[in-house]
Amino acid sequence: MTYLRSFVLTAGLVLAGAALAQTTPFSSFEQDGSQPIEIEAESLTLNQADGTAIFAGGVTAVQGTLTMSADMMTVTYAEETETQAAGIERLVAAGNVFFSTPTETAEGQEADYLINEGLLTLTGGVVLTQGPNALSSREMKIDLTAGTGEFIGGVRTIIVPQSTETQ
Repeated sequence: MTYLRSFVLTAGLVLAGAALAQTTPFSSFEQDGSQPIEIEAESLTLNQADGTAIFAGGVTAVQGTLTMSADMMTVTYAEETETQAAGIERLVAAGNVFFSTPTETAEGQEADYLINEGLLTLTGGVVLTQGPNALSSREMKIDLTAGTGEFIGGVRTIIVPQSTETQ
């Protein structure tokens, strides 16, 4: 698995490089596009003309170990073509957006998740956490397949080194 890396932060973070290498923060945000997606909500509005479904009220979408929740989620369905199977191609979420895996969380106000490409963009007061480690920015772009990411605007991080002492 390729780990999420390439944080370009402040000179102080450079000194924490050893701690970053030890803890590999934010490394479990990955996806498996072959897994089914289950969505629950209070209401659903369908539009066959444009291939969308709007879920509202306590929306939760689960794909494998990746869970996404929001106040509202618009799902765009792809039609079957010679090169692509029919299914969900995009999830756009708004309001109290929250992603989680068994070891990490990410939150913001809006998200755009391109399922087949494994590309996730989260905006609006983004906060990522893994145990005691945290990273915040205005925008986060993660390639879940490659395990790479970019954080844009007001980036701030806290990385707690793993203890090398035996207790």
